[in-house]
Amino acid sequence: MARDRSGRGVRYACALTLLAASSLPVSAQLPFEVIGLGEGLPQSQLPAMAQARDGFLWIGTVAGVARWRDRGLAPFPAAGTARCRAIARDANGRIWLGTEEGVLRCADDSCVSVLGGPQRPVTTFDVLPTARGTHAATDGGLYRIEGSAAAFEEGPPALGDGGRALAETPEGSGSARRRAASGYGPARSGNRSR
Repeated sequence: MARDRSGRGVRYACALTLLAASSLPVSAQLPFEVIGLGEGLPQSQLPAMAQARDGFLWIGTVAGVARWRDRGLAPFPAAGTARCRAIARDANGRIWLGTEEGVLRCADDSCVSVLGGPQRPVTTFDVLPTARGTHAATDGGLYRIEGSAAAFEEGPPALGDGGRALAETPEGSGSARRRAASGYGPARSGNRSR
């Protein structure tokens, strides 16, 4: 049996898809809403956003944090006017804020400083909650936060010199696994500990 290589089947499928999409009423299409300063956003620069389990969309700005839910935007006063750079949610539903002063751990309607603070600012570029603690990429290197204690972790020199993003990967074991899970690259030869 010969195959039709003219592409008529593909063109027919595309035409049906376009016809079906154009026949949907506007109310069936995805909603899109613009929010800004007039709706209560603390500032117009938005370096970070994350959605919490309770449905709130956390919006980090360079002049504070706001939460959006059910078509309403409200400032989050517990974060003050923190210049927010990163937002992440951990497995317990807590929100972690990476700011230009350090890291805040937020639950319910309050926040606790767990790294840095106004007296000892630590610019935090990213936060990554994992099963072994929350990692923070800062201008001073990588920190791991467990409970209310933050400890410096050795990482590649680039992390303290412009490293800004963390990601969890499944590779490695022991110290090499911690490096991979922290998202700052595989263990370098000569630095592996077993």
